[in-house]
Amino acid sequence: MSGVIRVANLCFRKLVTVRYTANNWVIFDDLTASYVLDSNDGFTDRFSFSLSLPKCIAVGSRLQLAVRYDAIDIGRTFWDNNYGDNYCFECYARSVPTRESDFAWMHFL
Repeated sequence: MSGVIRVANLCFRKLVTVRYTANNWVIFDDLTASYVLDSNDGFTDRFSFSLSLPKCIAVGSRLQLAVRYDAIDIGRTFWDNNYGDNYCFECYARSVPTRESDFAWMHFL
């Protein structure tokens, strides 16, 4: 799973972390996002992340994540957890096309 996070450009030194869990926060991991080169537009910066899903993810499992933004130069920490609901991704079974027209999107190398 990968994503891009846009943060307010409040100071020069920043640390952006993605905190994620696959078991409702019993165990969680933190992943440091990387600054996207030349992404500053004067008001915001972008950071990207890519995480490998835990092997314990099964059909019906949910991956939850929240974002932490440390504005180091001003000593402030901000959390974004989707207004308390966390960002959630549910694992679904992969569907197999059943009609010939459903194969139109598939490309093989």
